[in-house]
Amino acid sequence: MFSLFDAINHYLGFFNFNLKLKNQIYTIMGFIGNWYLLHLAIQLFKNQLYLRGFLFALIFLVLLYFSILNLVYYFTSKTVKGDISPHIEKIFGGKPKDADISAPISPNPFHTQPGTPVMYDPVGIYNQNNLISATLTSTDAQREVLKHIANHLLETHHIQENYQGLNDQQVTDFLKKSNLIAFDAIGTHALIPSYKIVTEENQLHVYAGLNILDQQLIGSIETVGTFDIHDLQENYQLLPVSCILHGGKCKTIGRSGLIESIEPYFVEMKIAYQRKTNEPKNTN
Repeated sequence: MFSLFDAINHYLGFFNFNLKLKNQIYTIMGFIGNWYLLHLAIQLFKNQLYLRGFLFALIFLVLLYFSILNLVYYFTSKTVKGDISPHIEKIFGGKPKDADISAPISPNPFHTQPGTPVMYDPVGIYNQNNLISATLTSTDAQREVLKHIANHLLETHHIQENYQGLNDQQVTDFLKKSNLIAFDAIGTHALIPSYKIVTEENQLHVYAGLNILDQQLIGSIETVGTFDIHDLQENYQLLPVSCILHGGKCKTIGRSGLIESIEPYFVEMKIAYQRKTNEPKNTN
């Protein structure tokens, strides 16, 4: 049983799930696997190993309690009365006492209202209404390349894991007001300095790196927004505007505060689009 769940956990690592979905999957796995402990406890009682059976039954009940809490938390918007998670958090450290929760929320320097101009160096200024996000698919080897790029940017201090200078309360407020599940330590606008899109074998491949000589393949574009890339190219001119790095160390909202974890790196391509015009042919 445990070998099966270990194998499932291993294969889940091949996919870039968002943090909430990943927690939902692990919650279901834990809830199902916990019943195996009850099965062991029953077998121990049948074999008159009462002490060991009692211990397994007790562990089952404790894990069942936390499994139910997680099911409620990750699959509903409700809370459970008698949740002891905050008390356990205090026992094991809790929130830092020196966190300044009364500090005003500093505005996100990269957040803009819809319709306002957004600058993406070095290609120019675009209206946000004319930008759309592109989805990349990457192999394990391509994700390793992206991880190498991210690590080098961190080592050379081109990006920093400082949550844009926001404290925990400010990060919490930002997540509640936005549609984001997690707030990356590298911030919301960590740009990869050099990138290009190349059409190869009827696929749009994305190359990225520290400079134009360092570019390596990090994935291919399958969709732009909700549209298939090949269908979109027939009617629109597409221009890559930015290559934004996401992932790594991040924080998400838990039942009793922020939870810090490490997620795989991925990129968000911003694409400017404009409908193609049919120019009249010159008959002279």
